[in-house]
Amino acid sequence: MSVSLPCIGKINMQARAGDLDILWKRGGEKVYQIHKNTITYGPRFENRASVSPEQALYGNMSLTIRQTRFSDEDDYQCFYNSPKERGNPDSASLVVTGHPPQTLTVKAGGLLSIPLYTADPVRVTFSALGSDEVMMLDANKGPARYGKRCAQRCKLQNYTLLLRSVTLEDAGVYKVTDPETKKTIGSVSLQVSASAGLSAGAVAGIVVGVMVLLLVLAGSAFAVWKFFIKTANPENEISFQAVNAEDP
Repeated sequence: MSVSLPCIGKINMQARAGDLDILWKRGGEKVYQIHKNTITYGPRFENRASVSPEQALYGNMSLTIRQTRFSDEDDYQCFYNSPKERGNPDSASLVVTGHPPQTLTVKAGGLLSIPLYTADPVRVTFSALGSDEVMMLDANKGPARYGKRCAQRCKLQNYTLLLRSVTLEDAGVYKVTDPETKKTIGSVSLQVSASAGLSAGAVAGIVVGVMVLLLVLAGSAFAVWKFFIKTANPENEISFQAVNAEDP
C-alpha cells in the first residue's frame, strides 16, 4: 500500500528540474531529498519514498511512501529551496493501520494466497484452534526463512505468500505481523473443504446401479449352478421320466 503526504509551495515558474531543492524530514532525520537532480534517502526509505519532479515544478511536492509499515508512523516536515522555507502544510502526520481480517475457504489440494502487503520486514505465523502459533515465514533484513510447515509448499510472489497442496490440517488462522513493532498487519482465517466429489444424486445412482448389477450377477450365477447340477446327474432326470411313464 502507498500513501501520499501533501506539501505545496511557491516555485519559480522559470525553474527547471535541476533547480529543485526539496527536503522531507521526520523527527529531525532526513527521509527524502532531491537537490540539483541528485536524490538521497534516509534510513529505511530507500526506493520507498519519492517526489514527482514534474509535479514539483508546479508547486506540488507531496511525498509518496510505498509499502507503508507501522514503523513509518510519525510527523513529517516538508522544506523547499532551503532548510528554513517550509511547505504548506508545513507538516503531516502519518497513522498506519492494519488491514481487515479475511475468511477464506479452500478445497483440499488447492492453493492458499496470504496477502503480506509488504516485502520486508514481515512475519507470518499459523495457529489451529487451541494450539500455539508456529512460524510460517520470517522475512526481516535478509533472506526469507520458512518454517517446517511451510518449507516444501510455500513461495513468495508479489507481496503474497502462496501455500500449495492445502490439507485439512492447514485450517486455522494465519497472522501477518510487523516484526519491528509486533503489530498485526492482517490475518486470514482458513477453512478447508473436502475435495470436490460426486453429487448426492450421482452417488445414489451409482449405488442403485451396483445393486442391480449384483442382482443380475446373482441370477446368472444361480442359472449356471442349476445347469451344472442337471448336466452332472443325467440319470436322475431319466429315472424320473421312467417312473412317470409307469404310472397308471
